[in-house]
Amino acid sequence: MSGITRTQKITTVAAAVTAALTGYSTAEAQLEEIIVTAAKKSQNLQDIAGSVQAISENELKRNQVVTLEDYAKLIPSMSYVNYLPGTGKVYFRGIADDNGTFISEESVAMYIDEQPVTQSGIMVDVRMIDINRLEALSGPQGSLYGSSAQSGTLRIITNKPDPSGFEANVDVTMKASA
Repeated sequence: MSGITRTQKITTVAAAVTAALTGYSTAEAQLEEIIVTAAKKSQNLQDIAGSVQAISENELKRNQVVTLEDYAKLIPSMSYVNYLPGTGKVYFRGIADDNGTFISEESVAMYIDEQPVTQSGIMVDVRMIDINRLEALSGPQGSLYGSSAQSGTLRIITNKPDPSGFEANVDVTMKASA
């Protein structure tokens, strides 16, 4: 009979795999901590009960986000339609308003640093410069953001001013057509 049985081989392999996995650091498994203010107070993104998707400044730079259209590509529940240069519409979960009539209420509220920039008809396309993070809140948000947040809210949080230093950034875009 063989000196090593099948059970002993499996036990040896299992022990080797367990030993290899114990070397895996829990620090490597940590997610980036993103603090959001979607509920009007600072909270960790992992602790919020609602549907909030936040993208940090580093993630925005890594994905070269320049316009709301670029940002909408990163959020599954959000879409953006560019109507005219500098204007467009944000939609959450495919819910649209009644197509920009002067008496219609927007279905998505957009805020820049707690200042609403939602207007009847078409939203302003904000250039993504000096942005700390973007927060997309899917679903009705009327209790915190008013009646124009029927399908969701888009919050753009800019970087706070730093009087101790100076920072500059240059962005060049070229387009050509034949």
